[in-house]
Amino acid sequence: MRGGVVAALWAEQPVLDLYLSGAPSLEGRAMFVPATPDMPSAALVKMDVPDRQLLDTLLRQHFVVRAQADAFTAEARANDSARAQKAITGGAHVVSTDFPVADPAIGAYLVALPGAVGARCNPLTAPSWCRTRDVEE
Repeated sequence: MRGGVVAALWAEQPVLDLYLSGAPSLEGRAMFVPATPDMPSAALVKMDVPDRQLLDTLLRQHFVVRAQADAFTAEARANDSARAQKAITGGAHVVSTDFPVADPAIGAYLVALPGAVGARCNPLTAPSWCRTRDVEE
């Protein structure tokens, strides 16, 4: 995916149904949609709560996985990074968070990749020659 752009339609079900109408496999469509692995449109899988075993399975099946590091400020208010760490160490391709920096009104919680980089080689699926500095640059 390096050097490319991926467009995804993150919308509620009625909009997704309309978008998939007539093209359930996304043939001829411009964007991916979040899906479950058994759907004809499956390429990008949305995982709200990171599950290490399922994440590993999806990555080995070559799905692009988006995992959510936190929700509704619960993790931030508890300063609990366990959910974020499951997504990051589990190799999710996209880790969504509302806290790339700490919010002083809530506390010290923030989500960042190791080494304070914006992108990195996937720890589970990248080839052995991949270097984070190359991805960053």
